[in-house]
Amino acid sequence: MFFRASLLALLVETAGAQMNLLTPREAVQIVGMIPAVAEAQRLGFCPRFSAAYGDALDKLGVQVRYGCGSYAGQLINNYEIDLKTGAAVELESRRSSRNPEGDQLARVLQI
Repeated sequence: MFFRASLLALLVETAGAQMNLLTPREAVQIVGMIPAVAEAQRLGFCPRFSAAYGDALDKLGVQVRYGCGSYAGQLINNYEIDLKTGAAVELESRRSSRNPEGDQLARVLQI
């Protein structure tokens, strides 16, 4: 009986912890709001996103490339998204890429 109760408590706790992380789709939405990426979209360059987990499961790497136009295939930038907070960091410069729209979306998605 104790084993079943412990297992149930573990499953409930794990499910609750999972709800506090952004999904890959949500993380890509936040990257799409970063000014350089949003500007590429506005100019009609069709940004394309590739996402992958690295060493930590609470971080997601997102590579963004121009998908169409004269720059098709060229790199816009690589980002790392903290799935707990929605914070985005440019990997080459290690600069924070936070912006008000992305921050607001991260807060809404984590509710």
